[in-house]
Amino acid sequence: MSASVVSPVFVGRQEEIASLTALLDRVRRGEPAFALIGGEAGVGKTRLLGELAVQADQAGFTVLLGHCIELGAEGLPLAPLVDALRALTRAIPADELAQVLGPAAPGLARLLPELSPDVAAPVPADGIQSAQLLELVLGLLGRLSAARPVLLVLEDLHWADQSTLELVAFLVRSLRAVRVLLVATYRSDELHRRHPLRPLLIGWERVRTVDRVELLRFQRDEVAAQLAAILADEPRPGLVDLVFDRSGGNAYLVEELAGVIRRGGDPADLPPSLVDVLLSGVDSLSVATQRLLRTAAVAGKRVPDRLLAEVAGLDEADLFAALREALESHVLVVDQSGRGYEFRHALTRDAIYEDMLPGERVRLHAAYGETLAREPGLAGEDTGVSAALAHHWYAALDLPRALPACVAAGQAMTSYAPAEAQRHLERHPGPDLQGPFQVPLRLS
Repeated sequence: MSASVVSPVFVGRQEEIASLTALLDRVRRGEPAFALIGGEAGVGKTRLLGELAVQADQAGFTVLLGHCIELGAEGLPLAPLVDALRALTRAIPADELAQVLGPAAPGLARLLPELSPDVAAPVPADGIQSAQLLELVLGLLGRLSAARPVLLVLEDLHWADQSTLELVAFLVRSLRAVRVLLVATYRSDELHRRHPLRPLLIGWERVRTVDRVELLRFQRDEVAAQLAAILADEPRPGLVDLVFDRSGGNAYLVEELAGVIRRGGDPADLPPSLVDVLLSGVDSLSVATQRLLRTAAVAGKRVPDRLLAEVAGLDEADLFAALREALESHVLVVDQSGRGYEFRHALTRDAIYEDMLPGERVRLHAAYGETLAREPGLAGEDTGVSAALAHHWYAALDLPRALPACVAAGQAMTSYAPAEAQRHLERHPGPDLQGPFQVPLRLS
């Protein structure tokens, strides 16, 4: 597995970091603050927090970081609190730590024994009650913030167990007149309808002290800046366009593609480690939904809903159930026309396509060709029918039907897309245009 490639320069996010920096200033004045940072996986939440932590440390804050851990159906109990307490033991001297912990030491030592190794009276075996724990943490933060302002970061709240969610909800409601900035992150693409975090997010919408920060994908100029920082050279425009198109502006995917480029590889190819990441979310879906996603991947960049329904061959109930699961899992999204679907990430589509058996790809391409030849209106736009037929017959290895389809596509596109027209016509080894007829290895 290749080492991770991270930009040495903090790219973009100027509005977001300014908003969070303003919260640091508010906390220094003695007011508590709470920020929620949401965004899809890999969009850059952790990098933004790293920049905020540096600024907080330079401003004299005690910085405590905790991470929720994905562990089965429910996260590891209170994992981010244990992380933060462990960070606290490293952040301040032992004598100061004892004063800060005060009466909370015996109870919190149940979570992290090194907090109170010399407790004379052991804590009862049944542990401490939830309400007691909440009050102990609240008191600890109050005493700690009396000396220095505190930045408490809880990452990946979408994986939090119920006890952690209760702790965060309690702190949002109960932190008053203390110098504490509580920041929590979550993956917006992990929140299905019944996710336990959703009711809390809805409730926090009405809390004035809660600031919401939604991280969006990078624009093309930001991807260009990220590539330039990673490659230590100004990338050519064609490379920026390719990486932007394939990554969709997702910072993590840009890093992965930049790593391929740095190693001298082709950014059009997917490294196995990245394929595993992209397919991990698909593997957990139902068999019917995975089959539907493979069908959609063969269609190309996007697929009209009626065409997908026809080729998938599912009855209406099964089709809608599979589509709903794919949408709620954020693998598919509704396209801009509102009458079709596309993959949230083009790389996910490519990973699904390349993971299919060769015979499965050929069969589905042939099914698209048969369907479009029978009902051209299913393509969604008249100008795209000939090109779609050429693509699908070509990939289905049906050369007798692919040849005239390529010619028709080239002639249809000559007036408005000469480059694409030439690409289609060059596939046809006619008397005036000599050239091999080769089957493409990846989606056009």
